[in-house]
Amino acid sequence: WMKQGDDAAMDRLVQDLNAGKVGAILLHGVNPVYSLPDGASFAAGLAKADLSVSFSGHADETASHCAWICPDNHYLESWNDLMPRVGHYALAQPVISPLFNTRQWQDSLLAWSGADMGYHQLIKSTWEAAMTNYGSMTSFENAWNKAVHDGGFHAYDAEAVELTFTGDLSGAAKQAALMPGQGTF
Repeated sequence: WMKQGDDAAMDRLVQDLNAGKVGAILLHGVNPVYSLPDGASFAAGLAKADLSVSFSGHADETASHCAWICPDNHYLESWNDLMPRVGHYALAQPVISPLFNTRQWQDSLLAWSGADMGYHQLIKSTWEAAMTNYGSMTSFENAWNKAVHDGGFHAYDAEAVELTFTGDLSGAAKQAALMPGQGTF
């Protein structure tokens, strides 16, 4: 699944930035000054926003035009969760401690909003509310530890389906080898 871009919405944002109608803009995982056809107009508009924050891990074209650069952790230093498909929940956990003085962007947003927890704790508490079936686990804590170990969990168990193959694979391969076609010399 890929989020589709909306050129008209982006054009409106650039117009609003340049008209001074945007109070705050937070940028994560994007570099519109570089990637937009008229990135210079976006850059000019950033200067008119009351607050512009980039969470870029390096000083890219957009970050260099923002009032604040708050470098995000590298993904290998971060907690995240995702749902690759309905009913399947995955966890990404840090494999190394942050190498530099960075903070995961979600932790920054939580801290600035006055939340009393970090992003790791938010993920855990969200999962606790969502996980109603622990399967063979007797408590959420055990189920959470298993999910962290396994990299996620399935919200429901799919019914087992027995599959059998009754075709003649060897015969089909021999027949295909006898057919002339592209690659035959």
